[in-house]
Amino acid sequence: MSLRSFVATLIGLAMLAAIAPAQERGQPRRPLAIPPAAQPAAAQTGVARRAGEFRVEILIAPPAGTQVLELWVAAPRNDEAQTVTAASAPIPPRSTLTQQTDPASGNTYIYLKIDNPLATVAFDASWTFERRDQAKSRFRRGAIRDIRTDEGGPFARDLAATSLVPVTGRLKARAFSIAPSEAEPLNAARAIYDEVVRSLEYSTAGEGAGKGDVLWASDAGHGDSTDFAALFVGLARARGIPARFLMGFRLPEGQPGSESEIQGPSAWAEFLVPDLGWIPVDPADAKVRPENRQAGFGNVDENRILFTVGRDLKLAPASKGDPHNLFIYPYAESDGVPVRVSSRFRFKEK
Repeated sequence: MSLRSFVATLIGLAMLAAIAPAQERGQPRRPLAIPPAAQPAAAQTGVARRAGEFRVEILIAPPAGTQVLELWVAAPRNDEAQTVTAASAPIPPRSTLTQQTDPASGNTYIYLKIDNPLATVAFDASWTFERRDQAKSRFRRGAIRDIRTDEGGPFARDLAATSLVPVTGRLKARAFSIAPSEAEPLNAARAIYDEVVRSLEYSTAGEGAGKGDVLWASDAGHGDSTDFAALFVGLARARGIPARFLMGFRLPEGQPGSESEIQGPSAWAEFLVPDLGWIPVDPADAKVRPENRQAGFGNVDENRILFTVGRDLKLAPASKGDPHNLFIYPYAESDGVPVRVSSRFRFKEK
């Protein structure tokens, strides 16, 4: 993941490291609601898994005279591959803390509102979770799903263009040049996956890297995990295959009780086959680790945590700014104007 577009400056991070986490300063902590699950997590045995606590630590220095400081923090998703069991955050003075789920994307956000902040604000949130290996490459056929492409169809959002992911023009032409005679969505998606892995090099060079701009990545021939996932999603949608963009963090290796700092986010994707359901792919991991190329189609490992799904995301409650191309880092506004946020992420193995 390209860090230039997201990570706060080194000065800000140094300030963050110098300030004790909120819970160490005596602020009371409030349990948070567990993000809703689209479907109950199925009991699984013999599946590889990771468990632990994920924590985000945030520092904001609002401009002098700020009347209202607002902060949005993405919460990890709760779904068939990931179960969030506990969550908490402090309640700073003169603040209101809520949590809302955006109905369009299904993403959940912690929302903090502070009236008349008097100084630098330190805030943190933590989640206890379990992540399971998501292995679907056996491709067991099931019930046919409705994937109508009209506006009222249940997967219209997963077929539509976004600001940096067109589904017409030259991207559509490229999509149909990949295995052009293949009508089976599963086989077409595999051909698209192979083409993305083949055609892109993993590199964060260039101002366009890390934005998920599929035309830029296609022309440049390289990108990071955001660009790999975005190109797969764009080509699949242009081909009429519902696909969605997922963003979270890779979990570092660790022993039970050990704690590590996470340097940057990661992205992967899913596509839908009517009688198979949602199938995960990780083309960037397949590029970085060629031994995972076969496994990266239909499987994603347990060494990750998922936070947000989708692009051009609206926050809940709504922010004053435009929809976010991506949302993974905390975002703040001072009296409706974006303000810089320094943040760091830590994972403690269980």
